[in-house]
Amino acid sequence: MSSKELNTLNECIGQLISIKSFFSTSTNREAADIYLYRGDSIDNLEVVLFEIDATPHAGSTKPFANISPYSNFPDESEVLFTLGSIFRLISISAGDDKLWVIRMELCTDDEHSMKYVLREMRNKYRTGETSLHVFAKLLAEMGKFDMAEKCYRRLHNEIPSGDPSQKDVCNELATVFSQKGEFNLSMEWRVKASKIHEYRNLRLEEKISKCEEHSAVFLRNCRLCDRDMKIVAQRAFVVKKCNFLDLTNNNITPEGLPILANALHHNRKLEKLDLSYNTISDIGVSFIAHSINNSTVTILVLNRNCITDEGARYLAEMLKTSRILVYLGLHSNLIGEQGVKYLADALTTCNTTLKELSLRSNKFLRDSSIDSLFAILKYNNALDTLDVSDCNISTVGIARLQDKANQKSSFHFVTSTKETCHDSHPASSWFKVFLSRIK
Repeated sequence: MSSKELNTLNECIGQLISIKSFFSTSTNREAADIYLYRGDSIDNLEVVLFEIDATPHAGSTKPFANISPYSNFPDESEVLFTLGSIFRLISISAGDDKLWVIRMELCTDDEHSMKYVLREMRNKYRTGETSLHVFAKLLAEMGKFDMAEKCYRRLHNEIPSGDPSQKDVCNELATVFSQKGEFNLSMEWRVKASKIHEYRNLRLEEKISKCEEHSAVFLRNCRLCDRDMKIVAQRAFVVKKCNFLDLTNNNITPEGLPILANALHHNRKLEKLDLSYNTISDIGVSFIAHSINNSTVTILVLNRNCITDEGARYLAEMLKTSRILVYLGLHSNLIGEQGVKYLADALTTCNTTLKELSLRSNKFLRDSSIDSLFAILKYNNALDTLDVSDCNISTVGIARLQDKANQKSSFHFVTSTKETCHDSHPASSWFKVFLSRIK
């Protein structure tokens, strides 16, 4: 390793580093020593040994494997780390034999700082999953312009005519050519981009235009899709500065959520956001959860959105720092024992503002979640309504929770669908006051 690279690493102690290739290692120190250069010193080069602490059972994924059984040299005890493995740099020290030892620790997917890095990457590239478009952007940022060009050209050929992302691809490819100094080609692709018409939904635009400023925008049952979210964000959030956006029962997926999440920063009037009966899933929840605490939203309704325990984890992280959210609607999702544990941890240790939580019709919510629900009732003094109706909790479990709820003054513990109001809106009085104010 060059002295310059070693000095750079020395300045990054405690930070995260990523290996941009497959990383071959060994659990046998003697086998590793064989590959150390012990000859005459070479200018600006240092002898380096990596020591890695990697726990096989930590986290939900394991980016390494013992490949000794498949190797031609099984005695080397080879362990292979996959491309893109991320480590925390612990220390760098030098011995008397001029050997530098770099100690690193493999980061798990559950590590808080690691989650923050991945979340920021998802927000930056407006997607929750790997795609050729994301890869092209990364290559361009790395200065690999020839490879980025190939990816963009392939994208341009594969994207269907009329797809709204065509314009972005053309503009980004033009930027790549500009970076390469090929200005004629850059201009050619700029011209191509200018000829691609922006997506329009005239019916949607007209519907929003009829709404008053600083009021409610009702867009439920409008068959809206992800590409409509740009129109909604611009016209409902930025232009109308709506205080209530109802997007119930549309065709919104995780792909449309980054646009809405980013738009929350430009609307300081929105108090209620209803995304019920879509398919935003856990990925979509991660975008909303990341942006909600920087907004003015007090009521968030995410009923029937295929949200699992992972989505509940994002929401729990949101609740830990939330200071204004008073209602969270999660009925008819796929949240189970672990998801309720995440929520209970946030509500019993950090959150003091949430008034109502609806977990109605989460069929994976069973007696195994009773201890977590009991903890919420026992330790959270802000919550005044908890809805667990139509779940799979036994009558014995419900009775235990009801006894605890009865010890709290003015607490509404909902255990029967007859006690709840229909539709996605909560029945609490403060919500009715809010509705009357925005009519």
